[in-house]
Amino acid sequence: MAYDAEGNLYVADGGGYRIVVFSSDGKRQRAIGKPGSGDGQLNVPTGLCVAGDSLLVCDTNNGRIGEFKIGGDFVRTIGGLGIATGKLAMPNGVAVSEKWIWVANTRGHVVQRYAPDSGVIDRAFGYFGDDGDELAPGTVDYKFRQPKAVACGEGLVFVLDSKHNRILVIDEDGALQSILRPEWNGIGLARAEGLAMHLGVLYVADTGNNRVLKVTTDGKTIDAITGLQEPVGIAGHYGRLAVSSPAAAKVWEMEMF
Repeated sequence: MAYDAEGNLYVADGGGYRIVVFSSDGKRQRAIGKPGSGDGQLNVPTGLCVAGDSLLVCDTNNGRIGEFKIGGDFVRTIGGLGIATGKLAMPNGVAVSEKWIWVANTRGHVVQRYAPDSGVIDRAFGYFGDDGDELAPGTVDYKFRQPKAVACGEGLVFVLDSKHNRILVIDEDGALQSILRPEWNGIGLARAEGLAMHLGVLYVADTGNNRVLKVTTDGKTIDAITGLQEPVGIAGHYGRLAVSSPAAAKVWEMEMF
């Protein structure tokens, strides 16, 4: 999910092969995209990002990023399906930093950056596997297992490394800054799938633990909402937090906590 500057909420309806847009008062406005693999079509969309007047969509089963205007007009396709270098295999997360478009290439087990103007891939970071030793800051020799989401802020990129139950913090050059392993009541992440940054704070959809964590950028959990059914999507907008649950076929919108 993602909010635009006006507080409209964009929700990836994966099973409906579309993005559904709701106004700031919760009324359904329109849908973007339709089933297929052609220009402007979608096959199980997941992660979303609004950047200015553009909506970037992880077109997961088509192995690409679709760019639309927030009004719904198709702009272009970024990336393409495959497992070779520069391709995308079931991407689930997309975010825009000051310099790059960042994509969590889930089944490729890397995070990739693209030039915003051309949409051309610049570089991929990370490798498939498990880290054997503690990683030193500055290294680019880190490993992923199914990165599911990415968020940008404070000049940093936060990558949700789902199978490793952690968040890798890298800079714009891809160099590791820190590794976050947030906990609540002594329990760490489990199959977390959603990540958003809002006003300098991270919100993590801790899917397997049925909760959302509020986490500082140095990894301290300062609050949580529990009892949610397998939350996945998450987005914030000035006092409001939206959380989606495909398992419950619901979107909850609540006051920011």
